[in-house]
Amino acid sequence: TDKSSVCLSGWTLQGANQKVKYLFPLDRSLAPGKGLVVFWGNTSIDDFGDSIVQRSTASNGLHLNPGGDVLTLRDANNEIVHQFSWGNCGGKKCSADYWPNNLHIGTTLTRSLSDEGKWQYKVKPQ
Repeated sequence: TDKSSVCLSGWTLQGANQKVKYLFPLDRSLAPGKGLVVFWGNTSIDDFGDSIVQRSTASNGLHLNPGGDVLTLRDANNEIVHQFSWGNCGGKKCSADYWPNNLHIGTTLTRSLSDEGKWQYKVKPQ
């Protein structure tokens, strides 16, 4: 495991069918083992431990399809760092990191690694 922080300046998050994407602000870094949560609209009142919580201020926001989408994280050079997909994958090819269920409006999907190194998913209403 890498023990250095990652500078997220210029990195983006984007859904499968979006032209608008979320651009991480300048000087944003992520320490090893830490999380970052991005919301569109109101910031959640949930506790995400010591994760960084940000709100997308783009006028079109970070709109994701609850029935299925592919969320893509790209670095400042526009290279794909990671993709996560769910449901019908927004009509696109699903990524290797895939959750087969749909999300519902007003819910949050969180995931964490189990002691065995497998992803555990938890869906909560807002």
